[in-house]
Amino acid sequence: MKLSDYALSRSSFSSDDLLSSWHWLVGNDAEVIVVTRAGDCFLKKSDGIYFLCLAENRFEKACDTIDNLNGLLSDRDFVSSHFAPQSVDDFLAAGHSLDPTSVIGFKIPPFLGGSFDIENLESTDASVHFSILGQLAFKIKDLPDGTPIGDVTIS
Repeated sequence: MKLSDYALSRSSFSSDDLLSSWHWLVGNDAEVIVVTRAGDCFLKKSDGIYFLCLAENRFEKACDTIDNLNGLLSDRDFVSSHFAPQSVDDFLAAGHSLDPTSVIGFKIPPFLGGSFDIENLESTDASVHFSILGQLAFKIKDLPDGTPIGDVTIS
C-alpha cells in the first residue's frame, strides 16, 4: 500500500478554501495538512494534530505533533481507520475514478441518513465536498439525534 494513493497532493488544495465552512467546529487556527481520498482530513492546530471525519461530523485529536503523525502513518491499523484504503480500492474497482482534486463524496451524507454503500458514493471535487458537508453539518448541529430531516436545498 502506497499512502500517496490515498491522499491528495498538498498542491491540489487550499486549506482556507476547504475549511471555510468548518470554522464553526475546528476554529480559526486550523490548517489542513492531509486530505484523504475518503474525504476526511488531518488538521494542524496550536495544541496538536486533529482528524476531521466529514461523514460523521467527528473532530478529534489524533496526536500531539507532526512527528507523531508521521509515526502513526506507518501503523497499518491507523492508516486503515483514517484513510479507508479498502473503501477507496472498492470505489475504484467499481468503475469510478478520482481526478487529482477529487475525493469520495456522498450522494446523501451519512449524518443525514445516507449509507457508506458504494451506490451512495460519488467522485466529488474536494472543495465542493468540504463546503457542502460543512454547511449541512452546521445547519443540523443543534438538532437532537434522530430528528427527521425533510428536503435539503443547496444554493
